[in-house]
Parts: sequence; structure tokens; C-alpha cells
Amino acid sequence: MLIDAREMPVRLTLHDVSGHLVETLLSDRRPAGEHRLEISGAGLAPGLYFLRSESGEAKLSRKVVVAR
Repeated sequence: MLIDAREMPVRLTLHDVSGHLVETLLSDRRPAGEHRLEISGAGLAPGLYFLRSESGEAKLSRKVVVAR
């Protein structure tokens, strides 16, 4: 299997305020660049969540508020 050297494993997860994993939204290899992913809040209780992105050594967390 030939893998482009610019592809990296990417993991996008959603956590509740206690830090518990709610859902793994993406776990795949992706080429470098900007990507979009539509996330549905259906089935989630209203409140504060954290979206965590990991790719290689880069890690990023953002707050997400689900409101009804």
C-alpha cells in the first residue's frame, strides 16, 4: 500500500464537560490541508462539550455549545 507522505492520521472526538468521550467523529488518514465535517447535534443533551482534534503531534480543543 502506497501512502502519501503528507497524509497524517487524524482523530476528531467530542467530550462532555467531565472529559468523558461522547463520540468519535473521525478517525482516518487525511492529506494536509483544510477539511470540513458536518456534525449533527441530534441525540446530544443541551450543554457544553469539547471538540478535540489530534493530528500527529498537533492537538487542538474547542468549546461547543449545544442549544435547543
